[in-house]
Amino acid sequence: MENEALKKHRFPKGYRSGNNNKKHPNGYLTPLLKRFLNKKIDITDPETQKKVKALVKDAVIWRLIFNATQGENEAIKEILNRIDGKVESENEKEGVKVIIVNGYRDLKEGDVEKQ
Repeated sequence: MENEALKKHRFPKGYRSGNNNKKHPNGYLTPLLKRFLNKKIDITDPETQKKVKALVKDAVIWRLIFNATQGENEAIKEILNRIDGKVESENEKEGVKVIIVNGYRDLKEGDVEKQ
């Protein structure tokens, strides 16, 4: 049997607590990321091979560059998109939306191509 004093502090039946999967009202993730990216950690400097204290964001950038030099396509794309800007596809330039439904790609009005 439950304590009567605890029963009065329960949520009413059918009440949903929390933010119900909506965006956090205070923009939680961005300030948290900025705070951690600006913390100092011990790393090995890739240029001098010495142990140094560096910001987390510097270590992330160094790792991205290292991965790109090792041939990792995603790292290469990320660097190029940051330097030159993301390249638009021909469809984006023309304002055409491409929708894939059941393996078929709807290109323009009436034109359908098997994906």
